[in-house]
Amino acid sequence: MGEGVAMAVAASIAGCGLSTVGLAPVDAAGAGEGGAGVGEADASPTRDGSVAGDGGGPSLGGDAGGGLTPDAKSDAPSSGDGGATTPCVSALPAGWGVVAYEAARAACPAGYGGHDAYSGAAAAAGACACDCQITTSPNCTKGMVATSYGGGGGTCPMQGEVLTVDGSSCTALTQSGNLTQYFASQPVALSGGACSGTATGDPSQVTKQGVRYCDVPPASAESVCEGMAPASFAACIVSAGDVGCPTGSPFTNKTLVADDEMLTCSACTTCAVSGTCNSPKIAFFSDGACTQQVVQLASDGTCEPSNANNQPVAAAEYSAQTNATCQASGTAASVSPQGPHTLCCR
Repeated sequence: MGEGVAMAVAASIAGCGLSTVGLAPVDAAGAGEGGAGVGEADASPTRDGSVAGDGGGPSLGGDAGGGLTPDAKSDAPSSGDGGATTPCVSALPAGWGVVAYEAARAACPAGYGGHDAYSGAAAAAGACACDCQITTSPNCTKGMVATSYGGGGGTCPMQGEVLTVDGSSCTALTQSGNLTQYFASQPVALSGGACSGTATGDPSQVTKQGVRYCDVPPASAESVCEGMAPASFAACIVSAGDVGCPTGSPFTNKTLVADDEMLTCSACTTCAVSGTCNSPKIAFFSDGACTQQVVQLASDGTCEPSNANNQPVAAAEYSAQTNATCQASGTAASVSPQGPHTLCCR
C-alpha cells in the first residue's frame, strides 16, 4: 500500500458522499501497520475505485450524518424553560398594574408602596338641605278693602264702599261722606313675593370606609398576580378611573376606590313664600291729600265705634306690617369620587 491506496480511500469516501470528519484517528502505530486505519483487509482498489476488503466501510464513529453523536444536545432553551416568566403580568391590558388590597387599612408589607383611599361612601338623609332667601317681599297693603257700617247696636250690617288701596299711599274716596257711628273693614290679604332656595351640604353626614391598596414590587408581581397575596390582602389589579374589569381575566370582583369623596347637593326644586299681615289699619282724612286725619281704625273685620261724630271724610290711607317667611325643598344628596381608581380582585 502506498500513495495509490490513500488516494483510493479518499476517492471512495468522496464518491459515497461521506464526510471525512467521522474517520477514526490515525496514530503512529496504525500508520505503520494498516495505512489510513481502514482495517486489516487488503486495501487494493477495485475497478470502480472503491476499496476492497471485508465489506466494512470506513469507521464513522457511529454518526452517518455529519459527525454528531446520537446523544448530543442543542444549547437552545426548550419551550418549557425558555418562554415568558411572567405570564399573568404579561397578560394584563395596558394601564393595569398588580396591587394588594386591604379593606381595613392594614400596613403595607415591607417594600410595597401604599395608597390610602376611600370606598363605599354614602350620604345620610339629612346631608343636604335648602336654605331659603326672600328675594321680593310680599305685600300686605295692596288690594281691595271692603267696608261696612251701622248706626247703632254695635253692628255693621250695611255694605259700604270697596276701597282700592296701593301701599300706604293716599287713596281718594269715590264719593265723600260722613263716618257713621260704627264701622268695619276687611284686611288686605298677603300677596306677591318671591324667594330662592340654596342647597347646602353637611359633609359630616357622609360615611365612607378607609381602605388601602399597595403597589407590589416587581419581584413579587407575578406571584401576587397569580393569587398569592400577602396575609389579609387580596390579589388585585388597578387602573385609573371608573372602568370595567378586563374581559376574560380572573380579576372579576370590582371595587371603586377614591382619593376622597365629595358631597354634592342638587338644586332646590321648590320655593314658596308665606306670611301674615299684622296690625292692619285704615286712616280717614278730611282732605283728598291725606293731610288732615280724622280717625284711624283697625281693619281686621271688627265692627267698632268710629268716634268720628259723623265728620266728613274724603280720602283714606291703609297700612299693615308684613311678616313673611319662605320654605324651599327638593334637594338630593349624592357622593362623587375624587381621583377614582378601579380595583379588580380575584
